[in-house]
Amino acid sequence: MKKEPYKYVEWTKHAYDFPRDMSVISFAKDTSKVSITAHPHHPVIILDLDKNIIEQVYKEPKSLQLYFFGLVWIGFCDFEKKDEVRVIKKIIFSLFDYAKDKPNLHKNEMIWDDHALSERACVLLYLKDHFEDDELLEVIDQHLHILTLNLDIIIASDKWKENNHRIFHLCAKLCLELVYKNDSLAASFYMEKIESFFLELIDVEIGIAVEQAVAYYNFDIILLKLVSSFVINRDLSFRNPKLNINDIERKKNNHILALSFPNGELPASGDTPLGLKVKPKILDEEDRKSFWKGLERQGHYRGASKNNKFHYHLLSHNEESAHGHKSPLHIDLWAEDIGMVLVDSGGPYKYGDSLRYSWFRASKAHNTVSFEDSVNCEEEIIVQNDHEALKAVYTNNNSFIVRKLYSDDRSFFVNDFIKSENDWCLNFHFSPDLVLKQIDDSSFEVFKNNKSLAISFSLSNDIDLHVYGGYITSGSGKKELTSSIAIKGSLGIFEVNCRITKNQEV
Repeated sequence: MKKEPYKYVEWTKHAYDFPRDMSVISFAKDTSKVSITAHPHHPVIILDLDKNIIEQVYKEPKSLQLYFFGLVWIGFCDFEKKDEVRVIKKIIFSLFDYAKDKPNLHKNEMIWDDHALSERACVLLYLKDHFEDDELLEVIDQHLHILTLNLDIIIASDKWKENNHRIFHLCAKLCLELVYKNDSLAASFYMEKIESFFLELIDVEIGIAVEQAVAYYNFDIILLKLVSSFVINRDLSFRNPKLNINDIERKKNNHILALSFPNGELPASGDTPLGLKVKPKILDEEDRKSFWKGLERQGHYRGASKNNKFHYHLLSHNEESAHGHKSPLHIDLWAEDIGMVLVDSGGPYKYGDSLRYSWFRASKAHNTVSFEDSVNCEEEIIVQNDHEALKAVYTNNNSFIVRKLYSDDRSFFVNDFIKSENDWCLNFHFSPDLVLKQIDDSSFEVFKNNKSLAISFSLSNDIDLHVYGGYITSGSGKKELTSSIAIKGSLGIFEVNCRITKNQEV
């Protein structure tokens, strides 16, 4: 059994994850040390209350810092126990004392993370209803004032325009206006903002969010449900009939099923770990192609060979949203009897770790081309897909790639025509389930159990091809090595043709 979420945090998903019998604060024999469960699916934080609390928390992984500074865990403590109240007050006063010297948003300061401060604002409103300590209430009011100013800055920014975090900001602002400022008119304004943003975040025609992170497609529907309950508890409701949750969820389920490969595996697009699956289900041909066409609205291009022995997915990225990655014309490939062959490196990787940005979110972690010196570039993507073959063009300033995908009875082909004004690199990342064996300079085999594929490259002159170890994510914050091929060139015009052929049993 889970604990029921408390007032003002009903929109927060992890507020539903705390087991009913869990003690959020545990005491060691040395009573200056306590363990805090900031999130039930993460390790506890052990704090020495006689030492600087903020410095201790900042030594934890950033994802755990986020949940600690969001303070949602405090609402699940036992306010009838004096020892727990003492710890709560100690932590709150330490946090507020630290924050008063830095009242504005600071880069890499998780205490000011947009998600954390949105949750913290709502928790503090809840604490105001449950504590009568004048000193505590005074500093809560001071901090709520600071949080209100920071939320105004965040909401005015375009950074989260295609990111579900915007819902967090707006829910917190709605609570502040309704409860802290007692301004029902302003609260109605933010209620309308929440409703209109959901219509921007989710393409209601297909039930898919614009974030291009497959793992977030389900989460954003869950978020819609939670926020619906949250606003109902504030005596408000969604008015636009397009926000029909049951209808949106049905469309989402159909399109996620169509996006999946025949074994149920989903592409690890954006902040999605490799290996995410749905229960496989065979769609009739008419429905499948209809859903595939719908997916193209959000940049997912699916197709298969006529005999269904190969299935492809090409991604047309949407300007690298916060949960999407730099992956123009990335391809995933599935083969019968083998499973996933070419894969996305996925995500999310650890907050604050350099690999999160230098690798996982970068184009080199995807099966596509990277052009050097492409900062502040003008980009355009055009895709033509008939669900059996595909042609796509990605333009980056004066450089471009033309990518063609097609197949015959035994082989799948990836043909790339590249014109570059500078150095470039084309990457192919293989599923970690496969063993890659190099036959010669441009020929390989990949093995899984007693099945194999032959992979051959036909290359223009002046191209370097080498094998290296790339990274993929197998879960949040987890990485593992996999076999990758990098093909590099410089200024000029080049062709890279890849043929992937099914071998007989080995």
